[in-house]
Amino acid sequence: METLRQSEQQQGFLLRLSDLLRSLSDPLDIQYRAACALGQYLGASRVGYAVDEGDDAHIVVTRNYTQEGVPSIEGRYHYNDYGPELLRAFKEGRTVVRPDIANDPTLTAEEKHAHAVLQLGATVNVPLRKNGQLIAVLFMHYPEAHAWTDQELTLLEKTADRTWDAVVRARTESALRESEERFRVMADAVPQIVWITDGEGRTEFFNRQWSRYTGVAYEASTAAAVASGFVHPADGHRTMQAFEQARQTGNVFEVEHRIRAADGTYRWFLVRAEPFHDPVSGQITRWFGSSMDIHDRKQVEEALSRSEERLRKALSIDTVGILFFDPEGRVHDSNAAFERMSGFAHADLASGHVHLDTLTAPEFIPASHQALQQLRTVGTSTPLEKQYQRPDGSRWWGLSAGKRLSDTECVKFVLDITEAKRAEEALRQSEQQHQRANARLTRTNQDLDNFVYAASHDLKQPINNLRGLFDELYRSIQFTDPEEERLLVPLIQQSLQQLGTTIDELAALGQAQRAGEALSETVSLAEVTEEVLSLLEPQTRAARARITTDFAAQSTILFPRANLRTVLLNLLGNSLKYADPRRPSRIHLSMWVDSGQPVLVVEDNGLGFDAQKYGEQLFQLFRRLHQHTSGSGVGLYLVNRIVQANGGHIEVDSQEGAGATFRVWLGASALSVGGKS
Repeated sequence: METLRQSEQQQGFLLRLSDLLRSLSDPLDIQYRAACALGQYLGASRVGYAVDEGDDAHIVVTRNYTQEGVPSIEGRYHYNDYGPELLRAFKEGRTVVRPDIANDPTLTAEEKHAHAVLQLGATVNVPLRKNGQLIAVLFMHYPEAHAWTDQELTLLEKTADRTWDAVVRARTESALRESEERFRVMADAVPQIVWITDGEGRTEFFNRQWSRYTGVAYEASTAAAVASGFVHPADGHRTMQAFEQARQTGNVFEVEHRIRAADGTYRWFLVRAEPFHDPVSGQITRWFGSSMDIHDRKQVEEALSRSEERLRKALSIDTVGILFFDPEGRVHDSNAAFERMSGFAHADLASGHVHLDTLTAPEFIPASHQALQQLRTVGTSTPLEKQYQRPDGSRWWGLSAGKRLSDTECVKFVLDITEAKRAEEALRQSEQQHQRANARLTRTNQDLDNFVYAASHDLKQPINNLRGLFDELYRSIQFTDPEEERLLVPLIQQSLQQLGTTIDELAALGQAQRAGEALSETVSLAEVTEEVLSLLEPQTRAARARITTDFAAQSTILFPRANLRTVLLNLLGNSLKYADPRRPSRIHLSMWVDSGQPVLVVEDNGLGFDAQKYGEQLFQLFRRLHQHTSGSGVGLYLVNRIVQANGGHIEVDSQEGAGATFRVWLGASALSVGGKS
C-alpha cells in the first residue's frame, strides 16, 4: 500500500510539473522551475541542471534551486575534479548515485575535497542524451549522506526527461518565433506584397506593403473576400478561376489583375504563388505568394500595343503612301497606297532593286537628292512637292516628307496631290478672273458711293427750300374748303418730312461708306455721352428713362469722334425708341476691356426681340423688327459699318419682353494708353 501511495504521489507531482512547465517559454526558466519543484518535493538542499560543453572536459551549471542558507553553484566545472568515471557514465547514459561522498571508496581525497567545497554530502546525477549525445545532467544534492529509493531515482529520470522535453519545446517555439520574426522583417523589407494562405485559400499573412498600399490593416480573410473587396471588378472572377485551377492541378498560381489603392485608384499587379505540399499526404497545405506592381510596365506594354496598332492602321491607310528605303535611296518596302499611286508592284519595291531616282521625274531628281541628303545629315527632310514617274511613263504629283529611323533605314510619307495641283492651277486662273471682276466692282461701288454722297448733299438744300416755300405759301393762302385743308396740308407736310428723312438716310449711307477714312483721336466717353444725351433729352423724358454710366475700366478711347457719336446716338436712341411703355426705361452704358479691345456695352429693359431668330438680320440695311415706331432701318446698319471699319464687331443678347444688351468691340486700335481711370 505504501508503494502504491508513493507512486500516486509521484504521478501527481509529474502532472503538476507538466502543467507548470506547459505555460513557460524560457528554457532557463523551465529548468529552474522544475528544479525548484523537485527540490521542494524531495527536500533536497540543491537541485539544478548542468549543460555539457561538448569538449569532453567541462560542464556548466545554470541557475539552480537551493534551500535557505545553501549557496548556488552556478559556474563552469571540470569533470575530472569529481572522479574520472563520472563523464564516462554520463556518456553511457548511466545515472551516478553517490549516497555518502565522505565515505565513498571510489573517490580520492582530492575528489572528496572538491565535493566538500560545494557542501555535497550526497549526490545523484541523471544524464540527458539525445541521439546518443550527452546534452545535460540533472543533479540533486544533500549536505549529508542520503539514500535514494528506486521510486525517487525513477522520479528523477522522469522529471529530467519531461523537463528537457519542455526545454526542447520552448527552444523550438523560440526558434520558430525568431524564424517567423526574421521572415516578417524580410517580408516587410521587400517592395512587393507578400502573402500566405492555407491550402483552401484562407489568408494567414500579409506583409506591411499590403497595408501601405491599400490603407487597410491586415485581418484574417479568404482569397475570395480579397478578390471581391480589393481586386478590380473586371478582374475578380478571372482571378478566382485561376486560383481554383491551380488548386486542382497543383500548379503555380499566376494572374495579372488590378488592386485598389488607398486613394481609390487601381494599379496592375503580377500575382504569383507557389504551393507547399505536405511531405506525407502530398496535399497542398500552404500557398506562398507575392504581388508585384507592374502598372508602369503594363502601361508601357499597352502604349506599345496602341503604337503598333496605330502603325498597322497607318500602313494600311488608303490616302497616304509609305515608302521605306536606305540612306542611299534603295527602296525595300512600301504600303499598298504607295503601290497604287506609283504603279509599281510590291515585289518590285521590296526587292531592293528600285531606287528613289527610278520613281522620280528627271527634272525633280536634284531636289530629291537634296531631301535624301537632309535625311542623312539632319534626320528629317522638309516637305517636298515633286512629280513622280510610273513604269508606263505617266506622271503624278506627290507631297512627301521623310524621317531617318536608324542608320540603315528611312521612311517617307507621300500624299497624292495631283488633283490638288490641277485645282490649284484652275484656282489661279479663276483668281485672276476674280481680281479683274473685283477691280471692276470696286470701281462701280466707288462710283455708286460717290453718287449717293453727292445726291444726298445736293438734294438736301432743295428739300429745305421746298419746305420753306410751302410754309410761306401756307401762311399766305386761304382754303375755301376747310375739309380740303385738313386733308391736304398734313399730307404735304408728311411727304416733305419723309423726303427729308430719305435724304438724311442717303447722307448717313454716304457717311458709312467713308467710315474707315475718318481720323482717330483721343475721345472722352463721358463728354461724348453727355453730348448725345442732350440731343436725346425729349426721348429720354418721354420714356421716363434713367440712364447710368460706368467708364471706370476705360474712360477714353482712340476713335473718330463723329463716328463714336453716331454709334452712341443710334444705340441709345434705339433703347429709348423701343422702351417698354408698361415700365420706366432703364439704360446702362459701360466700357470694359477684353483681349486688348475696348468693349462698349448698352443694356436696356425695353421691348426686346428674339436675338436667336433675328440676330443675323439685325444689321441689314432697311431691316426693322418693330413697326409701331417711325424709322428706316439704317441706324444699326450704319453702326455695324463704322465698327467693322475700325476692326471691331458687335454681339447682341435679347429676348422678347426682357430688354436687349449690345456689346460693341471697337477694335484693338481704339485702346487709349493711359485711358484707365
